Amino acid sequence: MKLSYCCLYSPHSFFPFLLAGCVLLRVALTVTVTAVTLNDVPSCACQADTTCGTEGSYPVHVGACNFVAGFGNVRNASIPICDGLEADSEFQETIGDEANTYSSTLNGATTALGPYYISGPLTYRVDYGTCDDLYNAQPQKSCPDGNFEIGLFSGFSRPKPGSSGSFGWNMPFDSVLQVHYLCESSSSSSRASAITAGYEDNLFLIVSIGPEVNPNDDYEWLPEVDMSRPTLTNQDWIKPIAGSSRRYMTHDIVDVENAREYCILFTAIGNEHCSGPPPPPTSMPVPLPNPPSSSTNGNFRHASILLISSIIDTFVFIVFL
Repeated sequence: MKLSYCCLYSPHSFFPFLLAGCVLLRVALTVTVTAVTLNDVPSCACQADTTCGTEGSYPVHVGACNFVAGFGNVRNASIPICDGLEADSEFQETIGDEANTYSSTLNGATTALGPYYISGPLTYRVDYGTCDDLYNAQPQKSCPDGNFEIGLFSGFSRPKPGSSGSFGWNMPFDSVLQVHYLCESSSSSSRASAITAGYEDNLFLIVSIGPEVNPNDDYEWLPEVDMSRPTLTNQDWIKPIAGSSRRYMTHDIVDVENAREYCILFTAIGNEHCSGPPPPPTSMPVPLPNPPSSSTNGNFRHASILLISSIIDTFVFIVFL
């Protein structure tokens, strides 16, 4: 049953074949639109104890509840989630502390990459509609009416150097929506091999939608993805509150073939993913250029147009930039 999938590849894993399941989709059309600018990150202002629950499971579809999963002092408090985290000493000593770093290896290399900041969850949420309608049509309260509807899909991931992961879902009319998350050092970008430290690296989020390759095959139904060109990166985060590490970015997904529109929302708090401290000023090298992405403002639209030629019986992707 091809309902959804989520896979992770690591060079240290016993299942390297999963990489094939994570090497996926090609963005066919990208259009930049006006950014959705909110006065806070969605769900950050929700009260921790009443929204997330004080014990047991928590509502994954409320993005900020994923942030407090490891911080019981905040989860049990009657305080807005993100305010509580940023005032919590345990949070500040772990994923909120830029002095807390580690190193990583890539593809079995003997030389370590790093250092990198220790980071927390990266949450995602997919809904029907445009990002502007969902998050900007009325004044943003960050926790509208004290609750969030479940939406289409939601969850979280933990991008790290040296590994890549993906998740995806069957959409109406045999379309496939996929998201790949990785650090640029693990990608196929032209600058990946030159990255040696966390400050040179970057978060890569690749969002794609397209038709199933073979709807009748449970193993060969996923379209291909260009892993060298990100849809979103660390440069696209929007931080609505000065001095706070809470952040979000949105991306409009348009399935032109089936006249459907979706919005994906990413949120995070604490240290940035796939990033690290700069070198000492005396040894500051010339920084690597930022990779090209689908936009520059944190909110984008992309769509797939698939033309099937009856003459040559091939698939042709048309790209609009």
